[in-house]
Amino acid sequence: MIRPSDLAYLGAAAANIPGQNPKTLRIASEACPVYTSTKVDTTLCNVKVGDKLFLSQIVGACNAPICGGTWTAAQTNVGMTFNQCDLSFTVTGLNGCGKYILSNTGGACGDFTIEVNIDFASVTAPEIAGDQTVCSSTTPTAFSIVTPATGSGAITYQWQKSTVSCSAGFTNITGATSSTYQPSEVSQTTYYRVIASVQGGCSFPLKQCSDTSNCATIKVASALATATPGSCNTATNQYSISGIISLTNAIAGVATITDGTVSTSITIAASATSVAYSMTGLVSDGTSHPVTVSLAGCGSATATYTAPASCTVAPCGLVMTLTPGICASATNTYVLSGSVTATNLPTSGTITITSGAFADRLIPVPAGNASGPISYSGLISNGQAYTVTASFSNTACTPVNQTYTAPASCSVTPVCAMSAAASAGLCASATNAYSASVAITLSNAPAGTITVSLPGSTPIVQVLAANTSSFTAVFAGLVSDGASHTATISLPGCGSTTATFTAPVACSVAPVCSMSAVVTAGICQTATNTFSSTAVVTLSNPTVGILTITNGPASQTFATTAVTTATFTAVFDGITSDGSSRTLTAALSGCGTLTQTYTAPSSCSAIPVCSLSARATAGVCNTATNTYSSTAVVVLTNPTTGTLTIIDGPQSATFATTAGSSATFTVGFTDLVSDGSLHTVQATLSGCSSTTTTYTAPSSCSVAPVCSLSVTVSVGTCATATNTYSATATVTALNPPAGASLSVVTAGRTLVFSTTAISQNTFVATFNGLTSDGVNRPVVVSLPGCGTTSASYTAPASCSVVPVCSVSAVVSTGQCSTATNTFSNTVTVTMTNPSAGTLTVSDGVRSVTVIVPATIGTVTAPAVFNGLVSDGSLHTLTVSLPGCASLATTFSAPVSCTTCSLSITTASLPNGQVGTAYSQTLTASGGTAPLSYSVSVGSLPAGLSLNGTTGVISGTPTSATNASFTILLTDGKACSDAQPLTITTSALPVCSLTATATAGVCNTATNTYTVTGSVSATNATANQSLTISVGSVYTTVALTGNGPVSYTLVGLVSDGLAHTVSVLSSATACGTANVTYTAPLSCSIASAGLGDYVFLDANKDGIQNTGDTPISGVTVILYTNGVASATTVTNASGFYSFTGLTAGISQSYVVGFTPQQVIRPRLLCQVPTKLKTRMLI
Repeated sequence: MIRPSDLAYLGAAAANIPGQNPKTLRIASEACPVYTSTKVDTTLCNVKVGDKLFLSQIVGACNAPICGGTWTAAQTNVGMTFNQCDLSFTVTGLNGCGKYILSNTGGACGDFTIEVNIDFASVTAPEIAGDQTVCSSTTPTAFSIVTPATGSGAITYQWQKSTVSCSAGFTNITGATSSTYQPSEVSQTTYYRVIASVQGGCSFPLKQCSDTSNCATIKVASALATATPGSCNTATNQYSISGIISLTNAIAGVATITDGTVSTSITIAASATSVAYSMTGLVSDGTSHPVTVSLAGCGSATATYTAPASCTVAPCGLVMTLTPGICASATNTYVLSGSVTATNLPTSGTITITSGAFADRLIPVPAGNASGPISYSGLISNGQAYTVTASFSNTACTPVNQTYTAPASCSVTPVCAMSAAASAGLCASATNAYSASVAITLSNAPAGTITVSLPGSTPIVQVLAANTSSFTAVFAGLVSDGASHTATISLPGCGSTTATFTAPVACSVAPVCSMSAVVTAGICQTATNTFSSTAVVTLSNPTVGILTITNGPASQTFATTAVTTATFTAVFDGITSDGSSRTLTAALSGCGTLTQTYTAPSSCSAIPVCSLSARATAGVCNTATNTYSSTAVVVLTNPTTGTLTIIDGPQSATFATTAGSSATFTVGFTDLVSDGSLHTVQATLSGCSSTTTTYTAPSSCSVAPVCSLSVTVSVGTCATATNTYSATATVTALNPPAGASLSVVTAGRTLVFSTTAISQNTFVATFNGLTSDGVNRPVVVSLPGCGTTSASYTAPASCSVVPVCSVSAVVSTGQCSTATNTFSNTVTVTMTNPSAGTLTVSDGVRSVTVIVPATIGTVTAPAVFNGLVSDGSLHTLTVSLPGCASLATTFSAPVSCTTCSLSITTASLPNGQVGTAYSQTLTASGGTAPLSYSVSVGSLPAGLSLNGTTGVISGTPTSATNASFTILLTDGKACSDAQPLTITTSALPVCSLTATATAGVCNTATNTYTVTGSVSATNATANQSLTISVGSVYTTVALTGNGPVSYTLVGLVSDGLAHTVSVLSSATACGTANVTYTAPLSCSIASAGLGDYVFLDANKDGIQNTGDTPISGVTVILYTNGVASATTVTNASGFYSFTGLTAGISQSYVVGFTPQQVIRPRLLCQVPTKLKTRMLI
């Protein structure tokens, strides 16, 4: 039921008052004199047939009842009837408009009319569905309509959204007026609904009825991550991290957590709110690390932490000693010997010894500590000084240098000689390749470049120092072909030689190279509307070369090596998201080209693209000024907020822009010179783009007046305080071009003025601070397009004399302080007329500096030296001021004022062993802190070092030696004591290898056997690689420490002979090992054949004589152990045979013939004598 309050009264009618008698309609008292009509015009929504509508009262003092009036239905009335007794309307139909008019005559208010117009409309909103959870930057699916909207007329729609709730905060979505809606990307939970409306047909103005749908919700999945690092593990210098991934509206899937090259994956459940993770094996480096959590297809989150600092052992160090021998008169050469010690090497690597005296030498070393002797013989005696450098392949170790002087020449240099030998390594079955070594022996070699050439390979070139004795060139990756090859060696001044070797035969067929690729497109980034694509290319049996991966205009390259498989990953960033199909290409020479297509994500940015367009027109030439005006119109589409700049030659205009769909800006440029040239107008908006347009200026319409220049100069007087003056140049420019630069130059100084397009410009150029020197000087004026003019003047003569700068110093020496045995020294420096600069006062290695400004007169500056040792010595003090003067003076320090009681109490030190950690603390008595220890004479054993503060000698000895040295101890009062000491370090035990070998049984199928055994070491100092071989069969195993390690050699031929297993170690200090065993006897079974001729024995002597006729077509049957096992027929020569028979006595063979003749069967091949054959004759 719709109550009377639902009706709206228009015009001067007062408001309804509930509770009053609804059967009386009254007129407001203030309206009585003029109130002649009232109109009720409304639209009623969703009423039903039979509903009763009541008129309410109109408040006022007039109490005229209206029952006396008459209600009359309008001719157009459709859909309601009126009950005059209770002033109500009853709905009879919903397809039209109800209209009634009440006329009243007389009463307190006089005659009046009430017109009631009622418009009926109905609408029901649709029921929508589409609740969903999406990833950030992912477009949701469109909402579906479960139940369509219905209405009494045409239905209009307005979709709304809210980020508050399903009941509050809704705003209209611009442009969303269809019955369906596709939501755009959202970054937070968002609520949607649609309002359906139907418009009435006869109310004035027309009104609407509306209904609101149910609410649909889109939730956004998001993640936050934390990362907490653990402490550094000193054993591995590694640490682990742990953290929590906090999830909102989680989507089921897999999350990948990445920290640099380390990553892990965890499963995310749809209901999860948080997930814990951890990662191990991260290197402690003290740097900032980002941890990225990637949800499959759903964005990522990042947390940053600082890794613990490295906790590895002390940094590595190198020590080198060198001793040159005496000159050998027979060869004019000498021997350079010495040693290299390395400590705390972070990894295994190579120590390189370089010098101009000899060729570079590479020494492989293990991680940790290593030492060994070095020796170079045959070096030319020339008396020169040489620097030798030892460096480690890892840059963490600082190179060490040692300089020595070669002995003087003692004879005439002999003639150079050279020989060479070449050898080939084994064929590598994986690559069918081998390495060849060319060993060159030299005597009396001059310095120069040696070249080793091998056909089909790149020559090896090496610069050799004079008197190099040997050089080895290694050619790797040679194809195993079994052919003979010759290497050619040449050295200028020493001739050339050759060396020949035979390559191993081919041992494998190179596998075919193949390639596959997987391309994955990332999600669209809304901030840039771009995405990243990742290409993973897998190569099988790749060739050596360059792999090129191309994605559109971008490409990346990777170096490939000859391995079984290799995988390369290329990431391309900043690709525009446009939903198009894209092609990725991978190419490797010798392996072919592969293409792979993928689809870019659709555009994810709703931000419209800003663009500019411009046009420009030129006006006509003004004959009075020969100028014109240009007009530029710039249209902006989707402009950004900023400043638009429009430029036409020297003129420009700016406009403030706001973000919007489009805007147009017009600017006029005046007083442009008419010259008929092509002009470019440029429009630029920051954050948008720039554009240009051109137009042609009108041709000149008047004759320009001639431009000319003139200048006059006036000179001021000399200022005695500064010995300077001022010069003023007055320049007159007639008819100058506009916007040109007029320059005025004198005494090396320039002033520049800009001209304007008027008939006369006057410029005044004043030059101040010019030096008064009485010299005649020119003033030159130039203006492009107008020429140059000049005038001269004479500078005033000098009017002052520059005062002379001088320096003096007074030294005040303090007394000796008994607490520290030191004194202070104060130097007072007096400067007269100093120039600007830095005053330096020095006492030995100590100095004090003072910044001095240029001053006329006398100034003083103190310099104080504290903590000087009281020792009664003579000190020299120097004072200098650049551009002024310098001086030196001496003074004596006060004598010592304290008694020294410092003493080193350590009388001896224990001995050490190479490779074993050593640590001893020096002890002392007396003295004043701080104490300082140092080695004053000799040196500690290689690998040991002295802590100057604690007096601890520590480290790991690297070589055997008997080191004598002197420790110097100094205290805070400059007291000292010295103590000679000795440390003897003994060598490590000799490393050796031991091997065992056991031969297996013979395999009858292949007549081969297998050897198994083990290898162990004694006194090994590091891990090593072992090559174990018997003849051409070999294997490689890794020996950890002293081992043991097992090995197996297969495919050895059973021959019953003695064989030797050879073991070769990568650690040359451990040498080699051999062990002998006896192979099993051959186990292959010999096979035999049986056959002969069938003939007509004419003389019956049992021998096939000349003339005995062969018999063909005879059937021959072979019986094995009495059973027929094979049949054959004699040929035209009467010959028959049976092959594949078993040799020995294990089988009995008999042959039968049809027809039977006199024959003599013979063996086809050699049959062992134990074979018994019975023949049927």
